[in-house]
Amino acid sequence: MSESSYNKIADAIRGTKYGVQLVNILDKAIVIITILIYGIILLMQLISASYAQLYKYILIPAAGFLVVSVFRYLYNQPRPYQELDINPILKKDTQGKSFPSRHVYSIFIIAMTALQYNVVLGILLLIFGTILAVVRVVGGAHFPRDVFAGGLLGVVTGLLGYYMIMI
Repeated sequence: MSESSYNKIADAIRGTKYGVQLVNILDKAIVIITILIYGIILLMQLISASYAQLYKYILIPAAGFLVVSVFRYLYNQPRPYQELDINPILKKDTQGKSFPSRHVYSIFIIAMTALQYNVVLGILLLIFGTILAVVRVVGGAHFPRDVFAGGLLGVVTGLLGYYMIMI
């Protein structure tokens, strides 16, 4: 996203009565809701003594998160507010480590996990992940490539982990 296109979108959001608050609320609420849903899925596996599923539901996302985190640390790409002359809607002080988005990776791998548990819940989280990706870009925390890569890695990790490897 270019500086002028970001500023145009940010100005439109700032020009609405609750635009900035909505972007910030969506950013936090989607993350919290996703964590709660993931926790409930894990708890249900524990209660039902589905330990093999529980281990998969923990290990596959965790392994992918570790790989994404290490890659992101080593690759260390700047964030939009570092490269562009913008005033981000989402206030962050993080420098670098923008590519890929771990927020978006996390929600997409959790969505892939939820698809194993309940298809409707998984689809809902995929929708939430898409909304979060848009929010992270218009909020100035990530470039489109960051959220696209995070989402794609989450889906690929889920496909490999749950459908191809079948741990």
